[in-house]
Amino acid sequence: MNLAGTTFRAVSNSKNGSLNSETEMRFTSDEGLVIGTYSGGTIVAGQVLGKRLSESTMEMLYHGATINGEVQAGRAQARFAKDADDQLRMYLDWHWLTGDQSQGQSEWLLVSCAPVQLRPPVNKSLDLSGGERFGTSLMRSRG
Repeated sequence: MNLAGTTFRAVSNSKNGSLNSETEMRFTSDEGLVIGTYSGGTIVAGQVLGKRLSESTMEMLYHGATINGEVQAGRAQARFAKDADDQLRMYLDWHWLTGDQSQGQSEWLLVSCAPVQLRPPVNKSLDLSGGERFGTSLMRSRG
């Protein structure tokens, strides 16, 4: 499954984790690298960078800021599997790279799967002469 456009909500976490059941993780890309963000509940903002190991596993690095002003970073091994109700879940075995460097597990449920809007193609006929003139004049002013 391509994760781009998916949103997972945390349903459980170890006591030493920072997120809660209001935290959502949104994946925006799954092309070579898996890229995402997470926020909500006790998390103000966070980012995820992952690498697929197989169709159902991924390793990831993450960092985020909590509502208590902490900035934290960690790494995780993710496993994706369907439950008895045929709902996709993400299971993370994680450990902190900051703070007490403890370990834990969290479980996430797929709550949304929307197509990702691709960026429009770059207009190759765009006139960049103004930027080139600025760059030229800037270079002359230094020399």
